[in-house]
Amino acid sequence: MPLNILPGRKNVIGVDIGSSSVKLLELKATGARINPVSYAEEKISLDIELKSPDERRQHYVSALKKALARGKFKTKNAAVSLSGNSVIVRFVQFPKMSQEELKKTLQFEAEPHIPFDIADVYLDAQIIGDIEEDGQIQMETILVAAKKELVEYKLDLLEAAGLRPSVVDVDAFAVENAYEALHKDEANQTIMILNIGASVTNINIIDQGVSKVVRDINIAGNSFTKAINTALQIDLNKAEALKKKYGLTGKGESDIPKRIQQALLSSVGGLISEVDRSLDFFAGQSAGRGSSVDYILLSGGSSALKGLASLIKKEINLPVKVFNPFIGTEFASSDGVLLPSLAVVTGLALRKIGDNA
Repeated sequence: MPLNILPGRKNVIGVDIGSSSVKLLELKATGARINPVSYAEEKISLDIELKSPDERRQHYVSALKKALARGKFKTKNAAVSLSGNSVIVRFVQFPKMSQEELKKTLQFEAEPHIPFDIADVYLDAQIIGDIEEDGQIQMETILVAAKKELVEYKLDLLEAAGLRPSVVDVDAFAVENAYEALHKDEANQTIMILNIGASVTNINIIDQGVSKVVRDINIAGNSFTKAINTALQIDLNKAEALKKKYGLTGKGESDIPKRIQQALLSSVGGLISEVDRSLDFFAGQSAGRGSSVDYILLSGGSSALKGLASLIKKEINLPVKVFNPFIGTEFASSDGVLLPSLAVVTGLALRKIGDNA
């Protein structure tokens, strides 16, 4: 569900501005298939959060410019997304009205549900159905509020890099968009998308095509790296390399893999607890309707942590699959491209193809 704050443009480059990399992707729709027109990625320094705001901005703009220069992109129109503490997604009930009427009264209707000053946020809402409450018909609505400061920061980065902002989305909904475009045969299923990025994990429980629980958790890949950094008293770059090499396996000739495993288990355990909480919340919401989650779909670069999928499966007792947006295409075998990490940028790149926005 893109935020309705920018004029639409026909085709876009998906731009995923993360804390470990920036990714740019342009797609072409051919029948029921999607194929990449161009893709480029630039890594972001692990100590990005330690830099001053001006240094961070320069670092991101430089990375975006490099990626844009390397890719053979056919447009400058860009779709970008948001996540974290400055973005709020709420499922609320409003008096029954049309989508147009809701737009006109949104600030008034939304204010009680938003923990920010209403003047400091951009708002959007989408009606997802009717619900009866105390004999009255109410609208079940997805309400999104994003702090203007964050939105304007992302737009400034795009413009400084020579791109034209076209769509502003939310990470969780961008991944949902990619999933729904590529898994049309699963329209009647209930799944949890667990998109584990570098700084934020997005949780989205989708029940037969409708989001029911959307949360952002501040436990993700950087948390895993910092756990190793602290436990082994090594720098972040070395901790990152060891995380990728050993993950949760605990296997190796020295005691290092075991120490890494122990360091990771606490942080990963916190993430699994949040997954469990989200499933419990959904179960309470759907009591009496017979809905239950069929499986967990892992995406995001940090979902590739060795041993993570099997640990989640064991602890949560649900099947776990890994999202591969381009399975069966030439792009799927591209060297150095971690396909689950492309979930957000794929959903963004799809936003205007075939009027999917």
